[in-house]
Amino acid sequence: MKNFLREHRNDYINATHLMYDTSRMTENERDRIDKEAQQFVFQCRELLKNLRREVRNQSLTAQQLDHHEGVLFLLEGHLNSACNLYTEQKAIRVKKAYDRQKLSRLEPERKKPAVHDADGAGEEVPWSQAENPPTAAPYGELPDLFSFDGWDENMVISYEEFQMFEQENKKLYEELNALSDEVRNIEGRVIEISQLQKVFTEKVLEQDEEMERIAHTLGGATENVKDGNEELRQAMKNNAGFRISLLFFLLVLSFSLLFLDWYNP
Repeated sequence: MKNFLREHRNDYINATHLMYDTSRMTENERDRIDKEAQQFVFQCRELLKNLRREVRNQSLTAQQLDHHEGVLFLLEGHLNSACNLYTEQKAIRVKKAYDRQKLSRLEPERKKPAVHDADGAGEEVPWSQAENPPTAAPYGELPDLFSFDGWDENMVISYEEFQMFEQENKKLYEELNALSDEVRNIEGRVIEISQLQKVFTEKVLEQDEEMERIAHTLGGATENVKDGNEELRQAMKNNAGFRISLLFFLLVLSFSLLFLDWYNP
């Protein structure tokens, strides 16, 4: 699982999708990877739990038991590493999907500038298709403050159009700044959630191990109680035999004294 996630990491998180649609993996394939990864982790945890139970139920020496426990600990560490890698990639994917959704709202529409004809009718035509553009706007020639390098000398925009473009640029700049702050907040929250999920996964595994230890300890305590009951039962039998022997000895001694008293008055 870890090698598979590393191999398809770039396609899964789709690092270039904000600018270009170059990913070779669809959203359905990413969802399928999420589902299969979760099923794989669940199955591995169940297998490790069953394996630990089988190991503790077997009659093994202390050295063999330590060896099996060490192998299980290494397997759990490898599984935790794969879970952390999957959690990290999942968080990056969620963050990038959110960024893409936000930036798609601010994608500017291509606008065609207005070119006034010689009669001042104000008909809008694309700059690339204007063959003989007029030489002046209704407000006359604009000062050098509003001229742009690379434009045609005969192509001039009005002062109102310039103000409109400037207001749109200012509005877009403010929206981008607000979006940047919101993206940073979301990024911090996603990282926080990822860290909390990592800690939660570790705590769940620790609690699982602790429950297995408690179950193993309870099994040992039950065996000790059974052994104690057997020893008590054996001690009770021994005490009963000792009392019978003592009573028999006292009876024999009493009869012996009576016989001696009768034989030698």
